[in-house]
Amino acid sequence: MFDVLFASTLPAAIQLLINIAAAAAVIFIVVAGGQLMFATGDEAQVTQGRWAILYALLGLGLALGSQSLVEFVATEYWGQLAPDFLFGGVLPSVVRVALLLFNATFMLVIMFAGIRMALTSGKPDEFQKALSTIKWSVGGAITVNGARALVQALLLLGL
Repeated sequence: MFDVLFASTLPAAIQLLINIAAAAAVIFIVVAGGQLMFATGDEAQVTQGRWAILYALLGLGLALGSQSLVEFVATEYWGQLAPDFLFGGVLPSVVRVALLLFNATFMLVIMFAGIRMALTSGKPDEFQKALSTIKWSVGGAITVNGARALVQALLLLGL
């Protein structure tokens, strides 16, 4: 039963939802482009159009990223029939999924901070907040991924 779900039904449903998300993103971008075109210098309309385009692109990116995440989780081994169920199968799978989620979140935070930097309109305090977000995110990513690498090295050495 689960083989049918993971092998055919789930990928087909994911592809359908990705197609819907892509079509919706294109529609929202076209509408926002029209809003920008007819803004006639109204700064509020221009800002609203820019944000609409940004949100549509971020939504599409999130949909595509979630497709990768679902495919990863659906094809993960999860330690079935492993002699050491916890440390030989389930725990490494959970750690891999947690690291995948962390690194995906890290990428989204960096992208959002970069967009925030680009949209600061010359406000130094907003630029500094975005820069600080990037610095702390990079520091967190180095810490988490460095800890994983250190643990793997120690396990390989048998310490």
